[in-house]
This record gives sequence, structure tokens and C-alpha cells, in this order.
Amino acid sequence: QIAGALMADYRATPYAVHGAFALAKFLLDKGDLDRSAETLRWAVDNAKDDTLRHIAILRLAAVLLAQGHADEVLELVTTDDAAGFAPRYHELEGDAHLLNGDLGAARSAYRLGLTRMPPNAAEQDLLQLKLDNVGK
Repeated sequence: QIAGALMADYRATPYAVHGAFALAKFLLDKGDLDRSAETLRWAVDNAKDDTLRHIAILRLAAVLLAQGHADEVLELVTTDDAAGFAPRYHELEGDAHLLNGDLGAARSAYRLGLTRMPPNAAEQDLLQLKLDNVGK
């Protein structure tokens, strides 16, 4: 209820987007991927702050992958304006290509994600593992 009120009455504030994140997580935990995705789409469309918008896109892409919507994920994460989120965008791009069965494109996306990742980043091992799993 609180998240809904924030989204309805304070949609121009970052609090509404944070409320949407909380609601999307709650819905995801309940197994309601459709409503979780819908809530995250709202966050993407209403986030005024670029960082919050990138976070919303990444979370939405993860839910869409869980639903098997690889092509929608590719539309979301194909951008030149990923800022510091580029490694994660490329990882999700690779996951979407993998879901579509395109190992070569997945491999390329994972490699690009690794090259854009800061040295010793916590996520580096996971991305390297994904790359290793699709073959070099």
C-alpha cells in the first residue's frame, strides 16, 4: 500500500522509484513475475535520476530473463548510455543471447562486459564463469 501511494502521489520523486523497487521485490518473492515486471517498467518510465533508471532497467531485464523474454531484454540493454553500468548491461545481453541459443553473441557480450569491468570487481568471477561456460 505504501509503495502504491508513493508511486501514485509522489511519482516525480526518487521515493516513488524506491517504493517501486520494494514492491517489485515483494512481488518477485511471491512469484508474481508479471506484476513485478510491470512495476519495474513503471520505475524505468518514471525515474528522473539516471542512476535509478539504470537500476530499474537492470532489474527489469533480470525479471524478463526469468520469464524467457530474451528479445525484450536485448532491446532494454542495447544502449550507448550505460555509464558505469556497462558491465552489467553486457552481462545481461550475454544472458539473453544465451537464452536465444546464440553462443557466439553471448561470448562477445560477456567478453565486452569483462573488459569494461573495473579490476578486481566482485562480479568479475561470475562473469568469467559465464564466459567459460559458453566456451572461448
